Amino acid sequence: MDCGVASRLAIQQIRRVLMAGAENTPTVEVAHAALQQANEEILQVSRSNPQWGGMGATLSFLWVDEAGGVIGQVGDSRIYRMREGWLDELSVDHLPVGRLRQSGKLSEADGRRHPSRHVIDQCLSGGDAEIAPDCEATKILAGDVILLCSDGLLDGVPDAELAGVMGAVGAGDMPLPKAVRELIERANRLSGRDNVTVIVARFCE
Repeated sequence: MDCGVASRLAIQQIRRVLMAGAENTPTVEVAHAALQQANEEILQVSRSNPQWGGMGATLSFLWVDEAGGVIGQVGDSRIYRMREGWLDELSVDHLPVGRLRQSGKLSEADGRRHPSRHVIDQCLSGGDAEIAPDCEATKILAGDVILLCSDGLLDGVPDAELAGVMGAVGAGDMPLPKAVRELIERANRLSGRDNVTVIVARFCE
């Protein structure tokens, strides 16, 4: 199974649909269609080549313009927002342990140690023709700091440390490239069991 091929296909297809949809204005409907079409594309390619059979990918994206934004989510990657010193998790985990944590039935620390913490409900393709992505409109304000990350970051770095780095970015005390390097280095030091993908953005007027 080649997750790299699936991820590249997903990014290409989603970008194509978002750029063409609704005059490039973020809408939940177009975001949902983009994820559905990415799923179909990966599934078709995986069926055409036995070498890629069963490949899949998880994906989170934030599609923004001056008026606002839309979140798209399939799997266990995450999107966080730091606003006025408060860290919010904007995405919805598609795994049982994640839902227990988000509902308050499981602590963050216990969720990180749970033996089933990497068991996900859905991903792009993975052999399933139908998916149920989470797409939601969100307001983006000047000063917001956004973090998009894979589960490789979350395995080792707790929310309190994410908040510290994102807060430093929001206060202007840490440049964006340094924030990305800091988070990746912490993830590798504290866990190092998985690939780590990190994007940090700060929104201005």
